[in-house]
Amino acid sequence: MCFTLGCILPLGAQVARTESDAVRRVLDRTDLKQLWSLPEAQAQAQRTEAGLWANPSLEATRENPNGPAGPRREDTFQITQPVDVSGRRGLRKEAGDLRLRAAQGEGDAIRAELVQRVRLAFHQTLLHQERLNRLDAAVKRVRRLAEALERQEKAGEASGAERRRAQRELDGLSARLAQERAAFRRSEEQLNVLAQWETRTKVRH
Repeated sequence: MCFTLGCILPLGAQVARTESDAVRRVLDRTDLKQLWSLPEAQAQAQRTEAGLWANPSLEATRENPNGPAGPRREDTFQITQPVDVSGRRGLRKEAGDLRLRAAQGEGDAIRAELVQRVRLAFHQTLLHQERLNRLDAAVKRVRRLAEALERQEKAGEASGAERRRAQRELDGLSARLAQERAAFRRSEEQLNVLAQWETRTKVRH
């Protein structure tokens, strides 16, 4: 099932927004990608470091012994490479693997939470849009009725009570419409921030 929101561009051209579009735009955001990829990158770096051998050490000595041919210089260089015979390097590497898997799970959880947030914002906006459409239609219907009753009242064909009752209903619906419009704008703003949409959703007022 595909859900769409209608939006209007600056020049009046209309374009449909879908839930899939919103999710894709969130997942394509560079700043948000860093949120779920950073833990894995850090764990990967630690894992690589844990698997490295210790750095070798270089020791240099110089001697000037006296020999039969007179003084001479002797330079000695010694390279030492520590060897892990206790298995600690393997344990560190295994721990790095565990941290990496945990970091991958953390990144997946962050990514899933962002997807859930944008989907919720999308459907809330869609719900408010549908409510606006229904309220708008009701306001127009009752307004036509109130105007017709006013004309009939002036012509002596209807009582003022009927016109006042229609006007009270119209006032109530208009108030609900204003409240729903404000709720829609808040929801739309949250969706636009997440998906980085700059155009506004088209609704009828």
